[in-house]
Amino acid sequence: MNFVNRRLLQRVQRSIKRLSALSLVFFLCMFSCAAQADEPIPTPHIFGHLSNVGSQLSADGRYLLRMQRANGRMAVVVSRIDGSDPSYVVKPEENLAIYFAQWTRQGNRIVVSAGGRGSGLEMAYVYDVEQGKRIDLLAALKAPEAFYASAGQRDHLAFPVAIYRDAERPVKQSLFQLDMTLGKLMPIEQDGDVVPFAFGACPEVAFGLRLGKQGEENAVSYFVKQQGRWHLLRGIGEASRAAGTALVSCSAAAKEIYFLDADARDALSLTRYDLDTLQQKSVSQEQGDIAGILFDRASGVPEFYTVMADKPQMVALDEAGARVLAMVGSHFDDGFELASKSADGGTYLLTGAVRGQADVLYVWRPNGLTARYFVRDDLANLPMQPQRAQAITARDGLALTAYLTMPAQMCPGAGCKTVLLVHGGPGERDSVHADPVVQWLAAHGYMVLTVNYRGSHGAGRALEQQGRREWGGKMQDDLDDAARWVVEHGLADPKKIAIMGGGYGGYAALEAVLRDNHPYACAFSMSGMTDLAAFVRQKARAMPEMAGDLAAQIGDPDKDGDNAMLTARSPIAAAARLNVPLLLTGVEHDPVVPLEGTLAFEAQADAAGKTPLLSLFVYKGRGHMFNNPANERLNWLLAERFLGACLDGDPGRLDADLQNAQFALRKDGLHLLP
Repeated sequence: MNFVNRRLLQRVQRSIKRLSALSLVFFLCMFSCAAQADEPIPTPHIFGHLSNVGSQLSADGRYLLRMQRANGRMAVVVSRIDGSDPSYVVKPEENLAIYFAQWTRQGNRIVVSAGGRGSGLEMAYVYDVEQGKRIDLLAALKAPEAFYASAGQRDHLAFPVAIYRDAERPVKQSLFQLDMTLGKLMPIEQDGDVVPFAFGACPEVAFGLRLGKQGEENAVSYFVKQQGRWHLLRGIGEASRAAGTALVSCSAAAKEIYFLDADARDALSLTRYDLDTLQQKSVSQEQGDIAGILFDRASGVPEFYTVMADKPQMVALDEAGARVLAMVGSHFDDGFELASKSADGGTYLLTGAVRGQADVLYVWRPNGLTARYFVRDDLANLPMQPQRAQAITARDGLALTAYLTMPAQMCPGAGCKTVLLVHGGPGERDSVHADPVVQWLAAHGYMVLTVNYRGSHGAGRALEQQGRREWGGKMQDDLDDAARWVVEHGLADPKKIAIMGGGYGGYAALEAVLRDNHPYACAFSMSGMTDLAAFVRQKARAMPEMAGDLAAQIGDPDKDGDNAMLTARSPIAAAARLNVPLLLTGVEHDPVVPLEGTLAFEAQADAAGKTPLLSLFVYKGRGHMFNNPANERLNWLLAERFLGACLDGDPGRLDADLQNAQFALRKDGLHLLP
């Protein structure tokens, strides 16, 4: 083949590839590339917004219980189902960390278990809706401490267990349990090394727990008392519990005990045990983690659960439930989740989003849906760009799920200017649910790429486990592979890809631009770790019970081989490799990622002559990442100017709040501010 023909063939091949890529862009834009909205997406407010993080119906369907977060503080609100007559059960100014808020199994009462932030105090209340009265259940205890609580972000419990100890009482008279049936504090007496407790819809069954070790891990073992003897039901290690394993319900009517189970198979599953034999009966088999279970409050039997794959999928466990899902499902393209129901099954609460809107909480009755409120008020009534799932393959063949959010405007021929937004944790996950930062970036004209890299939670136990000891390794490879995927498919302009994130995401963004041959034009790191060995040691000192799991997850800095690995994967050891613009932000007193690491990295970069490539802004106060709404606003205004300068060649207008801002520290080598 002569030179002319080779050139002609190459041009044809490139044209075919480009047409295929444009077809994918066109497909995505069919659902997302609308005209620019008249009202732009405002600066996102993770602290400043009001979000409704949990909602429940009373058994009679007349009242609505909501847990809310505003300005970084939690509140519990109860109202009539139409939203009228709202009353605070817990006010935001009380500044409590809410462990759970739940209706009692009998009567219109609400039980709240909470802790006072920074005070070390434990609190528990019962609120009578009819009387509008709150009673302190721990008032009789002189020195209440939390002994055991099986309620948390990942436990998804219908029947939480909360046991308290009064440190000033004799040991045998020191333990008390919150009774979730009536909302009372009940004394319990330890039986040897087993602590008895009542649980679920099995009032006649004696459950027990024992805290101890399972190998090198902290563990809890559950028992059932039969014929006067304690019989082991199940032991759960620290890593398994962190992955979601939990005792979730018991049904005397069905003669079953239920666990959310991270060990039975790759996905977080619902496992049933026989109440008489204590043997495992069955394990759910859907593809994807169970993200929530809706139980019948009277019988304790599971009726529905949500499977989270690329989008939420509801599963009904009987024919009546299947009919409900069929009637509700036609309203939602990207899935929905049932949150609660009345005892008679005539009223349901659910969350879902119609095309172009953020998630809304609805009341559903057989005669139709009624919208109650947006799950996040900062996204209310604003146009949303769909966050579409894409299957990608990592360099070692591992299947990953990424999400693409197209900008409102059609991208130019060279491809979209792109932001790879790395979720934190790393044990969190991305999904189709409207995310305020994603939507804000898309409204500014950026294509947004997110990916459930290995180590992410909620996308299968195997994926989570494959993140062990891969900070800065294969977890980082997954992000680079996702960035290269959008380039190879003609979606992204290869010269205009930024990477950004906070916490672990901040570490990943920083580490990304210190690797050889990276694909990024710039990086924004918010409170990112810079020295992995120092981070592991600091967290182990703060939480000694987590030391073993930290070493297993990240590496053991006290072992020579691990320490060398952690050093090689720490940004502070590679500051001299920085070759693209970098924005760093942190908080003056950050208890999660201490500022000293960020300052040490900046000093290393400065010593290597990288000052013109780096800007560092430190916010005043105490907290992680932003620590208050004012600082958060400054953070996103800085991001707006940084991304504009990097990807658009123009930082845009200078907001007055940013121009007049007072930082604890400012080193602006990129000249983002005058």
